Amino acid sequence: MGSAISSPHKRNTNSYQENANITELIKRENYHVENHTVLTPDGYLLDLIRLSNETHENDEEQKNKPVILLMHGLSGSAHDFVAGGPTHGLAYQLADNGFDVFLGNARGSRYGLRHLHLNPQKDGHFWRYCWHDIGIRDLPAIVDKILKITSKTQISYVGHNQGNTIFYVMASIKPEYNAKVSKMVALGPLVYIQHSQHPLIKQIVQNQDSNSWIVKNIGQHEFSPSNDVVAEQQNQCFSNGIDRRICENNYFILNHISRKTDQNLALEIVESKPRGCTTKQLLHYAQIMQTGRFAPYATSDDDSSASSDDESDSESSQEENIADQNEYSLERVTVPHYIFDVPQDDWYSAKDLDKLKSRLPFVEKVYEFPQYSSNVDLLLAEDAHHGVHEKIVEILKK
Repeated sequence: MGSAISSPHKRNTNSYQENANITELIKRENYHVENHTVLTPDGYLLDLIRLSNETHENDEEQKNKPVILLMHGLSGSAHDFVAGGPTHGLAYQLADNGFDVFLGNARGSRYGLRHLHLNPQKDGHFWRYCWHDIGIRDLPAIVDKILKITSKTQISYVGHNQGNTIFYVMASIKPEYNAKVSKMVALGPLVYIQHSQHPLIKQIVQNQDSNSWIVKNIGQHEFSPSNDVVAEQQNQCFSNGIDRRICENNYFILNHISRKTDQNLALEIVESKPRGCTTKQLLHYAQIMQTGRFAPYATSDDDSSASSDDESDSESSQEENIADQNEYSLERVTVPHYIFDVPQDDWYSAKDLDKLKSRLPFVEKVYEFPQYSSNVDLLLAEDAHHGVHEKIVEILKK
């Protein structure tokens, strides 16, 4: 078993600039970076970032490196894994430990705002999707692109909150992808959330039958919380002495911040200009909280998540029909699992996690982090690079 190696890179303290592009940030830290484009079956164009501490991309050693995909959570982007630079960012730590690192971006994220035909600023249909669509379209396309680039047959996978939700969707509806992933590390998995204490999701559950309330307070297409909702979510944040810019940001309204979160790292996330998510993504989580079932989004005829591209392949439509309103078949997820649990996280409870563990056939181990109170701390706590990230490296090196 390999032990984690400290980063040989010292951070360029002038490297971070507000709204800077991630490839420029990585270049300033003297890492090799590539930006590839992934085309989804329904026309979304997603940036796929490749990061390595090798400066020679054709070097034989680079070709032999194990490949890993990091997938961000709700409202996030690839920025989540590079915040803090080489001394803290998980992506850098993996690169320094010999991995060929890919950073995925889902549709609607800062690096997923392009489409063959739709303009996110003008076309509401761009935002008519939930995380089911990300799981059956974006993630398979990302995995296949990585395998094509690297000529590998398998990758490892690390997901953060929603990054795990979409993996379970993919692996259950497209079980052939289990063979393409050697192991998975699930950071704060959002799956069963029936006992969630997340105040916003609870509020959505209480009001989801009122379309006028949803449009006014959550947004018609993209998550755009009303002043009342923002104020309600900020109270606890302000009481903990957190910087106002963090408390007012949609990323932290959804994912929350704790006393353990490094505020400087949180501000880097704020300055990276994360987008929100779609209203349907939140409604889908609310549905799971209300029903206790990990199942596709129940949609009415006038709110269908029909494909944005008339040329979308029929396979995805057939798979959606097969799924119907039945639960996702988690027994089909055969990838060996390592779960990183934050027992105090208000997104899910111990009962919810126990239910997930009982449905997954190959959970190797669950690591608990009782010192944290938000799954965001697994990435952004001031000590996460030691207690969390080094453990991830250790698992992936086994």
